[in-house]
Amino acid sequence: MLVMTNTKDHPTALPARVRTVVVGAGYAGLSAALSLHDDGIDTVILEGSDRVGGRVCSERRRDGVVVDHGGQWVGPTQKYLLALAERFDCPTFPTYNTGEHIERWPDGAQRRYTGAGPDDGPGMAEYLAAADRIDELARTVDLDDPTATPDIEKWDSETVHSYFERTVANEDARRRLALAVEGVWSIEPRDLSLFHLLFYVASAGRFDQLMETEGCAQERRFRDGAQSTALAVADHLGDRVHLDTAVRHVEQTPDGVRIETTRGTVLADSVVMALPPSATQRVTFTPPVPVSRTRWVERSPMGDVAKVHAVFDTPFWRADG
Repeated sequence: MLVMTNTKDHPTALPARVRTVVVGAGYAGLSAALSLHDDGIDTVILEGSDRVGGRVCSERRRDGVVVDHGGQWVGPTQKYLLALAERFDCPTFPTYNTGEHIERWPDGAQRRYTGAGPDDGPGMAEYLAAADRIDELARTVDLDDPTATPDIEKWDSETVHSYFERTVANEDARRRLALAVEGVWSIEPRDLSLFHLLFYVASAGRFDQLMETEGCAQERRFRDGAQSTALAVADHLGDRVHLDTAVRHVEQTPDGVRIETTRGTVLADSVVMALPPSATQRVTFTPPVPVSRTRWVERSPMGDVAKVHAVFDTPFWRADG
């Protein structure tokens, strides 16, 4: 397989000084750098790995089939990513959504269904009721200023697991809810705060928006892989993107910031840290970040997930519905 990358054989030398440094070349960092560049602000991106895209990584097989090792879908509420894809001519196509799903339980029971789940499935009614309650709570989240949400302290002090245990009596419904959380967040409900879940649901619109296909988060895929738009943005930014340049220390100075990397030092007026919270643990700061934030990061693990790709010559299962 060929990994989609824009690694350069001869990396461009780091500038001595720029106006803004963006740390991280995932979609957050690329979007930030692109916005700054569009506004005429002298900006560079520093990325520790040998590719852009962060948690999206596409590979093209020798037969031309593209597989996505990370995130792969895009839905209608992800308007900023869709706008980027349109701007850089990265086409999408609808996810195949014809036919029935199959649900199989550990006891061997099997049901075929369409939609969120089988109407007669174990715990299905209680699952749908719990999803409605989650949507109701999520509507009170302040997306413009999450810290202004009335119940943020209460919700952020409770795990999703304890919330399900407290509010959902049916064990099968709790199992369905846990599977939904694991599928979307790649993390156990016990490792996720209730407020994070509610903020995520509020951003999407509703709980089932994250789970389903038509009009929802799994509605479309990228023809050339989910990384294609990231690569297009990086190509547009050109030599402003510096790969294999891990940031080790950020120091606030009277004149701005000093960023020390594995390839040298860059001075800037400001820095944008576009990294997952856990990745910031590999960076030291002067002055140091608050102890409360350090403790929060230590208790906010990223999920682990294994993804298996099976490529067939034809989708033979469609003949059976």
